[in-house]
Amino acid sequence: MVLGIFGAGGTGKELYDLIIRYPDTVKCYESIIFVDDKIGVKETYGVQVYTFAQVVEKYSPKELCFLIALGVPEDRENIYHKIKKEGFSLTRWVHPRAEVARSAQIAEGVIVMDSFIDINASIGINTFIYYKAAVGHDTIIKENCIISVGSFVGGHSIVESNVYLGPGASVRDRLHIGKGSVVGINSAVYSNIPDGCSAIGNPARTAPKSSKMF
Repeated sequence: MVLGIFGAGGTGKELYDLIIRYPDTVKCYESIIFVDDKIGVKETYGVQVYTFAQVVEKYSPKELCFLIALGVPEDRENIYHKIKKEGFSLTRWVHPRAEVARSAQIAEGVIVMDSFIDINASIGINTFIYYKAAVGHDTIIKENCIISVGSFVGGHSIVESNVYLGPGASVRDRLHIGKGSVVGINSAVYSNIPDGCSAIGNPARTAPKSSKMF
């Protein structure tokens, strides 16, 4: 099986660099390639870069699986559907130093960096958990989310799909973060956030999400 890292920018190269450090992961794949429709080069970081159309022509779904290395929830969602439409699957990658409870549920396409996921937590399809993030017990994080560096989600919370939790942001336990919302850098959330809102500050104040936030 070939691993295709979709996204040949900084996040993709960082993910590739981490994966190749661990022989047990590398030996699972015949090779690792980048897939990117925007970067416009044939090689980066010493690795071949293909367009998605080239991948579809060259590989069958039985020969290649994907990880999506993009940092915007909406982009992750769009690429996920693009991959699925052609019959390809996504794998999962969990950093060897990540602390993930045995009872935690990790869906397809999830990337877990060196972070902490507590008991009975559920991480939805195609979500990216960055370094030093912490997800509390019995928390549900749905699909295509970004849980950024050093962020925290308290226990029994629900984070709906396509949420971006900024670096250092904290969400108190038993809260609901609405679909497509953004929590700003170092913000502290003490109350529920409606769908499609931004929450910034300590305590965080909500407002309609700006289209310029990404």
